[in-house]
Amino acid sequence: MSTCLRGVSRAHIRAQRLQRSHTFSAQPGGGCASSRNIATKAMTETAVFLEEIAVSQTPKRLQGLMRVLEATGGTSLPPSDRRGLHPLLVPLSARGEDVTCLLRWPEPSQFKNMPLPVVCMTRGSVGMTLVARSVDEYLHRLLAEEDLAASAAAGAAADRPLADAAGGDAEGLFRSGDVEAAGFGAGRTGTSSSSSSSAAAGAPQSGGQQQQQQQGLTMYLIRKVGMFPDVCEGLAYGHLDRKDPTSAMVASEWYMRGNHFPGWGRPYEFASEVYSKLGRHEEARDMARMSLRLPWWTLRAPFAAVATTAALPVDAERVMYLLSEEAAAAASASVNRFNYREPKTTKQLALERATALMNRVVAGDLISYDDIREPLTEAYLEAGLSDVANFIQAA
Repeated sequence: MSTCLRGVSRAHIRAQRLQRSHTFSAQPGGGCASSRNIATKAMTETAVFLEEIAVSQTPKRLQGLMRVLEATGGTSLPPSDRRGLHPLLVPLSARGEDVTCLLRWPEPSQFKNMPLPVVCMTRGSVGMTLVARSVDEYLHRLLAEEDLAASAAAGAAADRPLADAAGGDAEGLFRSGDVEAAGFGAGRTGTSSSSSSSAAAGAPQSGGQQQQQQQGLTMYLIRKVGMFPDVCEGLAYGHLDRKDPTSAMVASEWYMRGNHFPGWGRPYEFASEVYSKLGRHEEARDMARMSLRLPWWTLRAPFAAVATTAALPVDAERVMYLLSEEAAAAASASVNRFNYREPKTTKQLALERATALMNRVVAGDLISYDDIREPLTEAYLEAGLSDVANFIQAA
């Protein structure tokens, strides 16, 4: 334990050095040039922070994404600016109080297809939105959306500031024209030379053309880029709008199955919402319960609303027990008269304590994430996860 605590102390010192270096770089200077220097320094600090403190491999195209986020109007942040954020987040860019971050899982090896996902969180809130499973998938999507919109508006001559910002990081990921070339119907519509020339000139598109283009973009994202929660939800809502409940349920099932978003409760919560809209309240209840078995900070609705849909008491401790293995074993024992279970390991108990701390912040039992950093650090140390403990304490 003393070795782990020394590790926490060293990580905290390194984080303070990073924070001081960013403060020194932010002194008044030369306007735009000064802003660019600060942004570049924040990007470099983030890479160092990920490697040395978060003990995570820095995504190859991270700086490209941060430049693109800046080009969309965001402000690059130093990794030490974690005030009001979830303890497992590394901030990248902010628009007001909305912060785009990377999520550092306690045990990344359990989330192989999204070990360092991109999320968005509002400072001082309790939940976060999963934006993309990886830096590459998010950057690819932003470039594809910009390219398609620019082509529709003014053709190849249109400005593409995000592509310019991405620079060399777009190589091997996306090239202008890739969406249209994929053949999913997202290109210019019309077969006559006159329709082609009007599209190239940026003539307004009809509603049907816009719908076809959006459908083509959706197919491109799913087939060529990756899985995105908002895209999955949009497909299901589209079926509901077209009065096709069966397809809506299939889409929501596809969203939550297949290990597309491991460890994330929102897909189950969304399925519960779809079932509720269709009057299938038992299925809605069951899906709400499934969502509450996963981290509550991955849900969209307030805890009380999800617990009510799940037909559970609006009591964090009670809900966690009712959905636990202990409750299932006790229910089984009352029928089978057999109540032996292997005792939990120290690691299991410590991880459950860490989960409970974060869940109780979501439920409103505890004030904020900032207030639980110390007990959360202790829980992860006890679980033998000194790297994540160091990372949390370094805030």
